[in-house]
Amino acid sequence: MESLPATPRPNIEPDAGASPEKRTHRLSHGQESIRPRKKNATACSVCRARKSKCDNQQPRCSYCQSIGATCDRSGSVVPPSPDVSGQAILDRIDRLEARLVGNRSWLESADARQNGSQEAPPTKVGRNCVLGSGNQSPITVEAVLSWPVLKEEYGPCLDIRDLMASSDNSCDDTSSPLAFGTLAASSLIDFELESCSHLVNNFFRYVHIKNPVLDEDEIRSWVREISLNGVGWDARSCLVLIVCALGAISAPFSTEDSENPVEISKLSADRRAAEAYFNASQKRIGSLITHGGGILAAQCFFFSGVYAMSILRPYAAWSLFVQALACCQTLKCLSKSDHLVAAPLQDFVNRSAVEWTPDESIYWTCFKTELETRLELELPAFPSMELSYPDFLPTPPREAIEKEDQAWYFYLAEIALRRLLLQILTQIAPYCQGPAQNNLDALAALVPTFEQQAAQWSQLLPPEVDILQHEPGDDILRFILCGHLYNSYEAIYWPFVSSAINLQGPRNVNFDEFVRKGLQVCVDRVWTNEPGFRYRHHGTWLMMRSCTRSALVLVAAKRSGQVETLLPYRWQHAVHAVIKLLEFWGNECNDSRDRRNILDNAMKTVN
Repeated sequence: MESLPATPRPNIEPDAGASPEKRTHRLSHGQESIRPRKKNATACSVCRARKSKCDNQQPRCSYCQSIGATCDRSGSVVPPSPDVSGQAILDRIDRLEARLVGNRSWLESADARQNGSQEAPPTKVGRNCVLGSGNQSPITVEAVLSWPVLKEEYGPCLDIRDLMASSDNSCDDTSSPLAFGTLAASSLIDFELESCSHLVNNFFRYVHIKNPVLDEDEIRSWVREISLNGVGWDARSCLVLIVCALGAISAPFSTEDSENPVEISKLSADRRAAEAYFNASQKRIGSLITHGGGILAAQCFFFSGVYAMSILRPYAAWSLFVQALACCQTLKCLSKSDHLVAAPLQDFVNRSAVEWTPDESIYWTCFKTELETRLELELPAFPSMELSYPDFLPTPPREAIEKEDQAWYFYLAEIALRRLLLQILTQIAPYCQGPAQNNLDALAALVPTFEQQAAQWSQLLPPEVDILQHEPGDDILRFILCGHLYNSYEAIYWPFVSSAINLQGPRNVNFDEFVRKGLQVCVDRVWTNEPGFRYRHHGTWLMMRSCTRSALVLVAAKRSGQVETLLPYRWQHAVHAVIKLLEFWGNECNDSRDRRNILDNAMKTVN
């Protein structure tokens, strides 16, 4: 079986004699080793200005090459670093940041190379990029169901809003433990320091690590204060109650427990306790809207959205994320963004480190989470889908860098990968519909660049979140990064897969390699995500959607008769694994139950 791109990335191959469902996850190697700086090496002027390590490669160091800067080594000698390992980690974060800024230049250069061609040029990346003429993402479950090979049979199933609305309407049933605000206030357990400390510990161990936007010491001091004085009606009490709700519903991630996960079902004691805390928080959150927003209000709305996503209520979650983002509009970091947009690129890259401020972190978190959720939902009232991330980056707390905090390395790495994905989406969108589908030559020229960018992202990851030389195992952060990486590869090959399956007449065999890689991504994604199929967290619903999308693409490829020979070996096993995934969550989420039935019926027609 041919590997996807030749560049390093997560690669999954079956063990001999092992069932496809239990394939061993192997990661390809090829990551450059980081060597300590040699003594008396002369750093270039750019690295000296940044006060960071220079690898002294010729004719340009890696950093200057990555951002297109002139590498000038005339100047003083740089003494050896006293902390090579710590500096190496910081260098990798710096290089990731530079990649984010430099991505615009190489994409625009690629566009320029295509000028004069007859094909429609790719959409340029800018601050007001929108996703295609249809203003909806071309990579969704509903987009695949609308393909001609599936639409005739499954067209009535295209409206996810109706499916999810029926799920949300179940909240009106006051007998349901899923209902927001239905449990009586007296059902809220006494706020005792010992029991609440356990929930707060769970929150910071299993929830906060994915979005490190709170001050842990501050939250714990508020918990002690509330345990002594009682729960108030202020914003602090609201946030502490949400933290306790998430702590009650969270659990450690373990691949060994994938078949028998920790029970946090609708009727479990932990689930009912979580609902009690959450309902109490929502009785306090309304007053925050009229107080002009701010950091604390944004944190309350954001983590309320995280809770809603964790219990598979994406539309309710999205509305909370929107409100959180609205609360951020008065933050000072937004004026910083405007300043940096007008500043020269080098000034932005070389800006000196500043003290961590929570406004940057919460704004970034609200922005990326709202956008990620919106991309997956059908929202007719939001036709213009802006895909430009802020030009400034959140600054990690100095203590987080000194302690080599894995959560912050994950946070920054995820931002880098999301930016890459959105830049790819803006490039491929014109080729996913209309006449451009018939001529993908211009886009094909960009594919190697996209593959290189995804590989470079993997190579530059700090050791704490490295996914090339360390399998995810029970590390939820590496597990999530691997899943996100497949989203980028899926987007790279999506137009070629879609065109090969849907266009009438003979396919363009020149693109078979891209089609084969795209179909392989569909299978690999399923096996990469399988250890987390029964793990409840903020991204569970999004993971279900991506795996369902991959399964539907495989079924469509088989039914089309156009690319059957390009399907991966035993692809059917991956589809059946997704059917089991959707069956597991079907009682809590109507769209999972409906998509499970579609896949089950479709597989009966292709076997």
